[in-house]
Amino acid sequence: MKKLSLSLAIIMLLCLLPVSGAYAAGTDKENDPDYAIVYESYDAIDKEDWERWLGTFTDFYQRTNSSDLFIKDEQAKAEHRGIFDVISCKVVDVYEFDLSDEDVYDMLMAHSHMYNTAFYEGFPETRVVMALVDMEVYEENMFTHNGLNIFMEYLFLDDGEWKYGGSSVCDVVPIEYAYPEDERSPELKKAIELIHLKYDFSIWANMDGKILDILYRDEFRPFGNFQEVRTYSDGQFSDVDETAWYGSQGQQAIKKAYEMGIITGNGDGTFNPAGTLTVAQALKMAAVVHNTYNGGGELIQGSPWYKVYVDYAISNEIIKADSFTDYEREITRAEMAMVFAKALPSEALPGINRTGTIPDVAETAQYYEEIFSLYEAGVLIGNDESGTFRPNDKIIRAEAAALVVRLANPYERIYVFYSV
Repeated sequence: MKKLSLSLAIIMLLCLLPVSGAYAAGTDKENDPDYAIVYESYDAIDKEDWERWLGTFTDFYQRTNSSDLFIKDEQAKAEHRGIFDVISCKVVDVYEFDLSDEDVYDMLMAHSHMYNTAFYEGFPETRVVMALVDMEVYEENMFTHNGLNIFMEYLFLDDGEWKYGGSSVCDVVPIEYAYPEDERSPELKKAIELIHLKYDFSIWANMDGKILDILYRDEFRPFGNFQEVRTYSDGQFSDVDETAWYGSQGQQAIKKAYEMGIITGNGDGTFNPAGTLTVAQALKMAAVVHNTYNGGGELIQGSPWYKVYVDYAISNEIIKADSFTDYEREITRAEMAMVFAKALPSEALPGINRTGTIPDVAETAQYYEEIFSLYEAGVLIGNDESGTFRPNDKIIRAEAAALVVRLANPYERIYVFYSV
């Protein structure tokens, strides 16, 4: 095996790369002594046997990292949630990279944390193993989520025994190398998509397409203007079934939109979730989103109540002065998409999805570009598995609440897998 050395900073790294899904079919390596240390380490985590877990690491690692603090100190546990917030974990496959192969070595130098080899020369041999670990976690986050997690494991020969030197992240290239396309299960294909999402867009998501974290995106900073401006309690609206998909026990669409001040209800203690949305109501939602995103002041209602929102939408080019003649009529789904898409700048609606075509919206259709942009951004996801939109249908108020929440909060947007 080719000798390697890693910088102390990399040896200390205990970051986890979250992806999810099943592993490709392969040989069971659980009883292979070459990988016993990998299975031992994760079995110790699964059983919360921290002394045994520490024993899988090199003495050097334990000394330099004061690893006992990671176990005994609650704050350190929170900061290393990827290890310590695990309900259960089990290694389901391992893949060892052949470091004697120059091409493999160069790939790992470019696409893993092997790149700094100048600092530490303390071990005679090093191995790099990819471990696919099925996990159940207490709370999904940017470090771990339920399903398959992928680790790059650095193993060192320490006094004749293979021990852990640390774990680190890698990008998708080593994973695709280890598991060729024709060997990947649908779940592993999803996992690879999620890694592309992370590296292409700095967005972490889980196997349901739920956004877990957004990193290093300047265009998302103005979304910090959306704060909880009021409290929603169950029964806030007498006609909202909190057990329905839009209720507080479901997607919480009405609750979240209300708390952000985007919707207010009908003024009589009702919301009418199954009622159709009007042009005026859609313009109010869009105006509030645009105004909040840009840090504007309060919009004061006049007579009629929606005039301030219409004027705002026209002056901020959300709509044109002649876009609508009747603001109290029902709005179509296509018209709503046009209004919502123009409530935010294009950079706040990055195309995280590979949409392809929308079955019932032709490229020549009115508002196609706006509809398509919301699909790509994960605000619209379609009404069925085919992704149909029903552009000429009306939209109910509960559905509009769900869409405006995705518009105002990128964490509510949905990633749609394209490979399965």
